[in-house]
Amino acid sequence: MQYSKGKKHSKSSLNKITKKLKVEHALSLASVFLVLYFGYILLLSDHNIFRYLQKISQKKELQSEIVSLEKENEKLRTDISYLRKDPFFIEKKAREDLGLKKDNEEVYIIVNEKKTEKEGTFFSSAGKWINKMIHRYTSKD
Repeated sequence: MQYSKGKKHSKSSLNKITKKLKVEHALSLASVFLVLYFGYILLLSDHNIFRYLQKISQKKELQSEIVSLEKENEKLRTDISYLRKDPFFIEKKAREDLGLKKDNEEVYIIVNEKKTEKEGTFFSSAGKWINKMIHRYTSKD
């Protein structure tokens, strides 16, 4: 009888060990699955980390663009208020942008040919009357 008791005892302990191994195996399999799932989410899904970083940089660019546009809007608002109220500013704009002059005035334009060839200078902006005059009198046709 003693022998059978010991045998039963060893079978029950063997069952416990196999159950424990099955549980550990299931837990390790589940942890591998979770690691793979989160890896997929972080690297390959639609909302991955690379897109997140791209959207952060895009957000910074848009915020800087907003700041520059707000500064430009403020400058335009002040120009509008000057144009509505200040006759000197109106006259200055008419002289610069439209090439107007008073009846008893003569306009002299001094052209530095080196500066007219460079980009980024005052003379490189197309469409102003002064650019047309410079082109007319400096063209070598």
